[in-house]
Formats: sequence, structure tokens, C-alpha cells
Amino acid sequence: MNHVTAQDLAALQSQTERIRNICILAHVDHGKTTLSDHLIGSNGLIHPRMVGELRYLDSRDDEQARGITMKSSSIGLLHIPGAAGLPGSAPASPTPQDKLEKGYLINLIDSPGHVDFCSEVSAAARLSDGALVVVDAVEGVCIQTHAVLRQAWHEQVRLCLVINKVDRLVLEVGASPAEAYERMRGIVAHVNMILSAFRSEQLISDADAVLATEDARAAQPQDAGGAEEVAGDEEGEEPVFAPEKGNVAFASAADGWAFRVGQFAALYAAKMGANPKALARTMWGDYAYQAKARRIVRIRPEQQGKAKPLFVQLALDPLWRAYEACAPGADARSVLERIVKGLALEQVPAKALVHPEARTALRAVLRAWLPLSEAVLGMAVDQLPSPRQAAPQRLPRLLPLSEAHAPDAQLPADIQEGVDAARAAVLSCAATPPAPAVVYVAKMLAVPASSLPRGAAWDPNPGTDPADEVFLAFGRVFAGMLRDGDCVHVLSAAYDPAVPALHRQEAQVRGLYMMMGRGLEALTEVPAGCVVAIGGLGAAILKSATLASSPACRPLAPMLFQAAPIVRVAIEPADPSQMAALATGLRLLNRADPFVEVTVQESGEHVVGAAGEVHLETILKDLRERFARCELAVSPPLVAFRESVADNADMPEAAMPRPAGIVEAATANGALVLRALTEQEAVRMVPIRVGTPEAAALLGFCGRPPPSGGAAPVIANGGRSGKQYAQGGNECHPEEGAAVQQLQHSVEAGIVAGFQLATAAGPLCDEPLWGVALEVEARLRCGADGALPPLAEEVYGPMSGQVTSVVRQAARRAVSAAGPRLVEAMLLCEVAAAAEALSGVYAVLGRRRARIVREELREGSGHFSVHAFLPMQASFGLADELRRRCSGAAPQSDRNLHVTMQVDPFFVPTTEEEREEFGEAGQGAGAPNLARTLVDEVRRRKGLLLDRKVVESATKQRTRARKV
Repeated sequence: MNHVTAQDLAALQSQTERIRNICILAHVDHGKTTLSDHLIGSNGLIHPRMVGELRYLDSRDDEQARGITMKSSSIGLLHIPGAAGLPGSAPASPTPQDKLEKGYLINLIDSPGHVDFCSEVSAAARLSDGALVVVDAVEGVCIQTHAVLRQAWHEQVRLCLVINKVDRLVLEVGASPAEAYERMRGIVAHVNMILSAFRSEQLISDADAVLATEDARAAQPQDAGGAEEVAGDEEGEEPVFAPEKGNVAFASAADGWAFRVGQFAALYAAKMGANPKALARTMWGDYAYQAKARRIVRIRPEQQGKAKPLFVQLALDPLWRAYEACAPGADARSVLERIVKGLALEQVPAKALVHPEARTALRAVLRAWLPLSEAVLGMAVDQLPSPRQAAPQRLPRLLPLSEAHAPDAQLPADIQEGVDAARAAVLSCAATPPAPAVVYVAKMLAVPASSLPRGAAWDPNPGTDPADEVFLAFGRVFAGMLRDGDCVHVLSAAYDPAVPALHRQEAQVRGLYMMMGRGLEALTEVPAGCVVAIGGLGAAILKSATLASSPACRPLAPMLFQAAPIVRVAIEPADPSQMAALATGLRLLNRADPFVEVTVQESGEHVVGAAGEVHLETILKDLRERFARCELAVSPPLVAFRESVADNADMPEAAMPRPAGIVEAATANGALVLRALTEQEAVRMVPIRVGTPEAAALLGFCGRPPPSGGAAPVIANGGRSGKQYAQGGNECHPEEGAAVQQLQHSVEAGIVAGFQLATAAGPLCDEPLWGVALEVEARLRCGADGALPPLAEEVYGPMSGQVTSVVRQAARRAVSAAGPRLVEAMLLCEVAAAAEALSGVYAVLGRRRARIVREELREGSGHFSVHAFLPMQASFGLADELRRRCSGAAPQSDRNLHVTMQVDPFFVPTTEEEREEFGEAGQGAGAPNLARTLVDEVRRRKGLLLDRKVVESATKQRTRARKV
């Protein structure tokens, strides 16, 4: 195709049905960026010789050096179906009229595959309606493949599958066409199984929520039947990916070819005298072609392994014969000339066939025969939805309905009308007035001022250094029309239309840009359904936000992240005089990276949190070279720990040490007596999904006594993180009156504040508590006649402050009494290594306290895959050590999780049996107490008191020899 201009793409932005917003998701090194290069090359933006090598969307130097994508980036492409040519036909040259009437605007977003940059995957999935999931044909489904599938499932985007690197099955593995078919068939089944598991989780969660709240909602008998109906939908479900449907492509991005079964069906239908659509339905599966009878028959079980499937016969056999040109001693020219003549590939130049490298000559033939862009972009156009088609499916995730119908959030009529209008506009992807503008900003982009288009309407700051960083908001218009110069309302995730003065700012749009990979093209307006970069919002948005033309709009739901920042370092400038530059740089970094966390400790040191080792190296490089522009002194990585209590869940109720763990305390004035007890998740958790009307009703009880008395249920939100509380009834108050009510509010506020302080810093090493429930009983010491006790606030301070202090102290003592335990972060790590390197892999993992989960041989290759849980504290430098000691074994890490260390940090044997079984430290004879070691390391770093002897045997006589 001829070179495509920005004007060609801008002309299609108003045709919503001809827009496809797609992202590319995959495990690291499965070929996403190389695939993107070929798609970009179809628009004439890359020279054909540089396609696959330029890595056009990897604009950072460290991305090019490491060979991995670190930042998601977008580019607009034009695709005209059939312009690249079907197999055996020459490509067409579209006219400007063809581009406008037949063309499709493809907003392509490339995302990283490394787990450290999972926030970029979240941003890409939020802005897309469809996704291309790329899987290596040899490595198959890996850890991060599973993670990106879950992210796409959460964002409700439709998927297509690309099985990439099929050439490796021929040239590296040496598989036959039949073996390659079974391998690819297994990959399709594996991905379908993962998506089926997600669907099952959803159905079970829905059914549990219905059954658990049946009594509370006074459910009718048909509700139970509804749950059974939902659970039964799974039995008749069809697989998501099926090559015969056209949503699976087979490709080699390295060689530049790809196909779908429909392309070969169209090629062979005339020769076989068959209907192309009917032939496509039988190209995948147990079907074979009988040449004598000239018919297609199903392969019976006894014929398995003998009869050749149609996919092997019609698709893989010709490809394998083409790759024979690369075999040692093969006459590449004669092999390729036969293929060119048989397929009438007139567009292949004769000089390409005589290239001294057979692989280069083969690529020229395969790219002409099976153009990659036609197969992949054609699949995106046929199988993935337009913004208007995707809106009804994605709306429940973007704007949960329950938020607008919470019983305690009744809005005025005029505001409710605006909220409903915004919701209706998002549902229909309306772009024309009177639809309000609704835009979601997924992240902020830091770009050099020199990269802005010349003559742009917005100058970030007259006289600005071209090397200075300018922030653009990377987002998508979900409804309405966004114009340059518009005044918009910037809504944070906590914004409530009923209180428009809070969590809302007003800002002016000062520049709209179409992202073209490394460049930007200025626009005057952007309609609904398009991806855009917005200028002028750098001071109003920190990381993500919702933009609306009216304050009567609810913010879109925040993005879900696969992991959490868990690696921290303390940073200071090498030159103390540059502290101001560091503070400014940290503010810029915090805005530029959606996943980084910047905090200032009480000691004044600046701490930066990252997702992992690679992410940490990236943000430190940006801070040093782009934002702070000064040399930095960086501490060793600080891994975040958590604190919990011993698990008594397996003990019977009568055997639980409940009385021993109760702690009593009183306020300074003696008016209030507290009894505190901590347990591991002792509060009853009601399995109600957040986002349902029932959850909205129950959330109103958290923070005040429920109408029915007793304990209020705590809403479970899929994890144990966060600080939640519930309260019991108030029947213990001596009397009703204004004074009692005021005192009650002071006590409640003090208890909650004390609980927050206690959970922020545990007694072991001032790390946050995790998975701990605190039960507090507060009683007033009233007089004999029921009079309130004297509070003596003029002596001891406000009553709420006294309660806060005593609750914090009581909670820390209660945790200590319940048996404190250290909780460390773990990574699920996958290491790929050859058989001869396995012993070295196990030795390296063993030294780092890894727990091996399983080891399996990768089908179709001689490599083993080792899965292990690895402590985050011991994960630094793992990749380098594996490469050095294990012949290039490569680790990949998945989401992190927390695991409680069962050993008591303060274990002391009390009997000879305990000493023989657990040793002196609790972890076996001669082994040190690892939990105590980690606790001491954290306390030493924080400057806390260490329980160790500075001088041992002080009275022992010592002599010092003096040698003259």
C-alpha cells in the first residue's frame, strides 16, 4: 500500500463503525513488537528491509537495548480489506476514494509483556475494544499469557489469537507438519481452557452471591432457579477461539507471513469443487480429503495417526515444502521458483530469488504469498467490534449500574438527568450533540517539548527548553466530541456528582494529537471511539482520571492492576545542593509512570516504589536522565514485608487461646476501659460482590450500627488487603441524650483512628498488618446513678485522641499476645532451561529459598519449565546468576503474593522434645531463625531498637598482648 498520511486517518475518525481499537497482548519475547512492525509496514511507514528489525514502537533507548517493550504506545493505521492481496494475487493500489469508503482506522496499541510493566497492559486494555493475543508456537502459553488473558477478561475486550513463530517448529524443533498441527491444536485448547476457567469463576461467584444474600433480600423461590440457570450456561458454551470461525491466525512475524484457514479455503475451493465457507469449516479438526472420491470425510478414531487432516494437507504441507529451501544442501532457487510459478506470484522480483541467503529469498516469497498484514488486520476487522458494537458489553465494567442506584446516593433530578444522559451516551458511543463528552485518561505521557508538532495551537511554555518534558494525557473518547480549547471537568475516582465541589477540577484542553508511534499529529477535534493524546492537563491529572463536559457525570471505574509496587529504594542526590531538583524530578516521575509510588518518610528520606527489578532500573534511569537530571545515591532494594498473627483456623473453637490473647487498657482519664483481641480474619466475611445493589446497601452499615443490632458484615472485595471495620450495637449506653451521643461519636472516631494507626505499623518491625481482625470492646465507667464520668479533657486532651492512643497501644499488645508472624512477598517464577542446565537451576533456586512447585517438559522442545515460589527479598540478580551459571536459563516472574512465615520470630524451646524437633531457633538443628533475621534487618534499617547484646561477658578477664 502507498504511504498513508495523517489526513487519511483523520478522515475516518468520524466513521465509528470503521474504527477498531485493538491492543497486542503477549508474554515477553513472543513477538508482539515484530508483529507490529509488519502491520506498520503495510502503511508504508517502514522500509520493507527494516520491517521486523526496526522495532518502530520501541522508542526508548533501553527498550532497543534490552529487546523488550517497556511502555505502551499507540499508532493509527489504515487497512483496506484485500488491498494487500489474497494468496497468489498481486497487491492493489487504493485510490483516495477507496481509502475513505473502504478503509478502516486501526488504532493499534502495543503493550509490554514483562510483568514489571503490567500497568501499561492495564492502560492498553482499558483503551481498547479488542485484543490480539500472541502465543509462541514453541513455548506455548506462559505465565504472562495467563495474566494478560485475565486482564482482557476483566476489561471485557473481545479477543483474537495469533500463534506466532511457526517457523521455529520447522527450523529449530524439526517437527513434521502433523506434529506441528497437534502442537498448535494444543495451544488453542489451552487458551480456551483458561478463558473457560475465568467464566466458571464468574458464574460461581455470581451464584454464591445470590445464595449468600438470599435471606437478607427476602428472595423468592425463582431466585434460586435463576442461580441454577446461570451456573448451567457453562455446559453448552462454545470455545472462544476456533480457527474455523476466523479468529485464529497462524504467523511467523520473523519471516513476515500469516494466514487464516479461510484464506487457504478460498485458494483450494475451486480446485476441489467445494464451497469456500464449507471448506473453511472443515479445515480445522478431524477431517480429511479423499482424492479418489473427491469428498471430505471425518477421521474415525481408528484412523487417527494414519489419515492426514485437511489443515496439514492444505496449509502446513506447502509451508513445510517452502522451508525446505533453507535445509542444508538444498537448491533454494529451484524450490522457490517452483513455488512462485505454481502460485503465480508475479510481484516477487527475480533478483530476490537469487539472494545469497536462502532465508532472505524465502521471506520474499512468503511475504508475497501470505501477507501478514492482510491476515492479521483482516481478522481484526472481521472479528473485533467497533466502538459502538463494544459499548454495551463494556459498559457494566466502565460504569457499574449499582453506583447510580445506591440507596443512600439519591441525586437531585437535574443531576440525575445529566448522569443518565452521560451513561446513555457511553452506551451508544454517541458523538453528535447533545451527547456530553466523556473521556478516560489511562496514563500521562512525558514527551520532550521538541516532539510536539510545529505550529501546534498549544505552546506548553513560551521559551521552554526543547529538551524539557511536557505531559500529555493518553486517553480515549467514550462519548461526545472533544475539541481543542474545550473546558473540561477532571473527575477523580472518588468523585460524587452529589458533591461537585470535591474531587473535581476544571481545566482547558490545549492541544489534541493523534499518536503515531514516535510522532504526534495535531487534531482540532476527536469524536467518540478514538484514542487521543491531550495537552494542557499536566497540572490537573496525577496518573488517571475521567474528563467530562459536565459535572453531572460519574467517573469511570478505575483500572485493575495485576500486581502492586513491592520493591522500594531510598533516593537522595549525590550532591546535597540538588535536593530541590530531586524533589521536582520525583513529582514528574510520579506523574509520568502510572505504577510508581513516591513517598517521603518521617525521617525525610524519599522512597520510590516499583513493581520489580527491571521496573526499578527503568524509573531510576528516567529520574537521572530526564526528570531530576542529577546524579543519585540509591540504597539497596527495600522489600516490603507485612505482619500478621498465628493462624488458629485449624484449631477447634474450645482449643483456641482466646482468653490468653485479650488485652485490657484504659484511657488516661480512666473513663473508658477497652478489651482488645486480634485474630487472623476472625470477622465474618459475607461473600457479596462489590458493585451489586446488595453491596451498596450493606456498605452503608460499615461505620455505624446496623438497624437490626449486632455486628455489621464486612464486604469482601476479593482479597485481604485494606482496612475495614464493623461495629456492634449500642445497648450498653447508660442513657440516651445529646451528651451520650457526642461521647459515642468521639469514642467511635478514636477507635477507628487507632485501628488505622495500628494496622499501618505492626509491633514486629513497623510494617503494615495483613489479614488481621481486631475486636474491640469499649465500656464507660459510669457513676452509680448513671452519670457520665469526668473526661478531664483540659488535662489529658480530647477524648477521641485519648481513645486513639489507647486503641493503638492495645492493638499492638494484642498482636504480640496472639503470636506475631512475619509475612513476606513471594513471586511465582518460571525458569526455562535445557536438560543439561537443570541441576544448576535447582542449585540457584535452592540458595534463594525458592519452593519448587512443578517441573515439566515443554511439548515439542527439549527445554524444561520449572515453576517455583521465590521470595521477593531473594529475587534480585536472579536473571544474571542464571545466565552465568545455567547456560542462559531465563526466568520470568508473575504476580506477587504474600505468604506468612509459620516460624515464631521469638521461638525459644521450652522442652527437650522441642529442642530436638525444632532446634534452638525453631527451624531445625543448626538452622538460624530466618524470620528473626529478617525482622532484625528491617528494624536495623529503620533505626528501631534491636534486642541484642552489645557487650557479652562483660566481667570476663581480657588481656592484651603488647609487642614491642
